[in-house]
Amino acid sequence: MQQRPLFLHLLLSFAVFVLTTTGSLWIWLQYQQDIEQEHRETINTLGENTRSRIWGTINTDIDQLKNFSNRIQFTRGDFMSFWQQDALQLVRLDSSILFIEWIDSNMIIQDVVPFKRNRDVHQLDLSTVDYRVEPWRNAVREKRLNVTSWVNLLQGGQAFLMDSPVWIDSVFYGTITAGFDFTHDINHFFEDNANYHIHLYDQSEVQFYCSDPATCEQIEVKEEFVFNGLINVNNDNSLWWKMKFYPTKHFFTEYARLNSSISLALSLFLGLTLSIALYFILKTNRQEKATKAINERLETLNETLELEKERAEEGSRVKSEFLSNMSHEIRTPLNIIQGLIQLVSENKNETKQTEYIELLKHSTANLLGLLNNILDIDRIEAGLVTVQQERFQPVKKIEALTQIFQQGFSQKGVALKFETPEDSKVWVTGDEVKFAQIISNFIQNALKFTDEGSVSIFYEHYAQRGEEVEVMVRVKDTGIGIPNDRLAQIFERFSQLDSGFRKRYSGTGLGLSINYELVKLMGGDIVVTSEVGKGTEFVVTLNFQDDITAQAQSEYVEPVLRTDFSGMRCLIVEDNQLNVLVVSKMVENLGFKWHAVEDGEKGVNAFGEDTYDLVIMDLHMPVMDGLTASKLILQMDEKARILMLSANVTKEAIEQSKQVGIQYYLTKPVSKEKLIEVINQLITETHT
Repeated sequence: MQQRPLFLHLLLSFAVFVLTTTGSLWIWLQYQQDIEQEHRETINTLGENTRSRIWGTINTDIDQLKNFSNRIQFTRGDFMSFWQQDALQLVRLDSSILFIEWIDSNMIIQDVVPFKRNRDVHQLDLSTVDYRVEPWRNAVREKRLNVTSWVNLLQGGQAFLMDSPVWIDSVFYGTITAGFDFTHDINHFFEDNANYHIHLYDQSEVQFYCSDPATCEQIEVKEEFVFNGLINVNNDNSLWWKMKFYPTKHFFTEYARLNSSISLALSLFLGLTLSIALYFILKTNRQEKATKAINERLETLNETLELEKERAEEGSRVKSEFLSNMSHEIRTPLNIIQGLIQLVSENKNETKQTEYIELLKHSTANLLGLLNNILDIDRIEAGLVTVQQERFQPVKKIEALTQIFQQGFSQKGVALKFETPEDSKVWVTGDEVKFAQIISNFIQNALKFTDEGSVSIFYEHYAQRGEEVEVMVRVKDTGIGIPNDRLAQIFERFSQLDSGFRKRYSGTGLGLSINYELVKLMGGDIVVTSEVGKGTEFVVTLNFQDDITAQAQSEYVEPVLRTDFSGMRCLIVEDNQLNVLVVSKMVENLGFKWHAVEDGEKGVNAFGEDTYDLVIMDLHMPVMDGLTASKLILQMDEKARILMLSANVTKEAIEQSKQVGIQYYLTKPVSKEKLIEVINQLITETHT
């Protein structure tokens, strides 16, 4: 009878133990399932965000190539004159772009940037490369961008090749082809995260990327912990890449710790009530932390994606505006120059030829000034266009512009009038090129929108405080006029009255916007009045410094420069024979005896074998560049007079030349007057 209560107690104790153990095990297993579910959700969320970031990076780079080929088509081929400089700038700015090639319609690689490390493929016939023939022809036939698989390059390394066909008026000219390696940009996504790996496969199932090459083999994990995604390349659903996103062993460290025998042993001996309470507390707390962590990661990823999107859009906007500005501002002076050259060749009258040549000089000077501002893309993106200070007569500049535009007005049957007071030939100090650009834009705008009647230009100047002169120019036309409710919009970029006007009157709508920005930069003001059907008047007011006092305003004496260097020898180091012809004639007319070589190495040898009073050095040449050659020449003779003459206008090139020891750097094209001025300074300094 006494054993029965003991038995019951033992049985009850065993029952409680079994119940507690079972409850603890059940709670522990449920807890592990919740953890695994959270892992799966985390991997899927981060995998999808990673796929989106990679998609954005790849397609942003592809859009860069499309924009590049669109520029050529938009400018009807004119852009090809400048494509190398823009291509080199694009390669420098975007680390994913290894090189950019121009392949003509016969499948010959005519040019490649940068040239030095890709010279092996220059003039390569792609029809001899089996894996390139059919994809390239398909891209041309279908008039769409083609992306190859991950291929081995003939010049070494691996990359994707992207061909963008260029068609102008249904005529195929060739393709802009670029080599892309996105791995550098994608690596930035994983610099601070050792818990995940990613594998990328191209359309041929070839793996071209692994986030950790040292452990590139995938670890053994359940398939449910692997995120498989597809990346739509080029956004046309014709080309897809595969992505595998999976956790590393570090990801499961916390899971393994929770799964340890110590955790299991402790949970077995906890009381049922305590276990249940602990389960709910831990579960609630963990869910909150996991949710917070995921939200923070998502916010960070979203901010990063938004920032990258804004940067891409801003880059695209700046480049589009750059192309539009270039097309608008360069075409007109180029057409004028072309027309004047034709007039010179057809007219045998020496007086007329001299007149046309003077107009050519004005046009080329304006064009060079525009190029210095427009083509320096770094300064445009940074807003670093500056106002120059030079001596000129505003009325003379306007007279030259009216002569330049006179032929266009005559052809259209519109009269061009210029009125100014007798005492208008005042000398001022300011930016002559920007002043000419402003007046030229107003004249061109009036010509475009005036079909009959006249365009009148009025010029006046007023003495202000001290030596300041206020210059006022009015351009009045009898054209179509502007509605009052649209006057506030005409200075906006790309603005025209409506689509009908855009079709009837060509142009990008940038001329008045450029004038507004330039006048604001120069501290001036623009006033516009207009009446529909009767015409428009623009009044621009600018303040300049009076260059010469009233007592000597008409007696300006230019400094006397030496123009005879007979007995001196000049070494010209230049690989372009046309440039050699131009420069040699300039120095020959100054009395120099000259000798020319075509690369830096020959220039160093020539300087060591003979004596030269002046060295004119190009920057970019085969075999040895101008900087290296100049450095070696200065080591032989530290007093050597070296003048760097290059088409490279970047600040980096000028700074590198100064570091080598070259104090004078001129950009092509150079005028005879500027060359004489710098040679005088160079010869004078080395003699003192």
